[in-house]
Amino acid sequence: MINDKLLSEKIDSSMSTKKIMDCCEKYRNQLIQYCSQYFDCEYEYAEDCVQDAYLALFESLKNGVEIKNYKSWLYTVVLNYKNKAIKDKIKRNEYEFDSNEKKDKIINNSLLYNPDYIDNMITDKTIEERALHIISQLNDEERKLYISYYWKHKN
Repeated sequence: MINDKLLSEKIDSSMSTKKIMDCCEKYRNQLIQYCSQYFDCEYEYAEDCVQDAYLALFESLKNGVEIKNYKSWLYTVVLNYKNKAIKDKIKRNEYEFDSNEKKDKIINNSLLYNPDYIDNMITDKTIEERALHIISQLNDEERKLYISYYWKHKN
């Protein structure tokens, strides 16, 4: 199985849109699972959000938008579509809440809907920088323990 970094290296701007879409198709089930956790038993909403994300990917590729990390980009766009769908359900009073606190939490956790807002994506580099920052704050013993655990479970 191709890992994500290798996939990103194999996908370049010279590939056709169809080939890129085919390569990114492997993320569909993961994206649906991720999104469906927010819609309880309404699997169709998750499928719709993911399908809209793939349409946005197709349109972006067609318009020449450069995407460095396709998986991260798709997750970000799915997140935005999921937030829009939740807000729409709230506006139509289709979303049932146990309490006002739960409703407030859902609304406050929703990001603004903007599928083209790629600058807010969390990239591999950002994750690496955050991990290094956290590791640098550990004492020597904790750092050695963490690093040995990482190497032991790496593959």
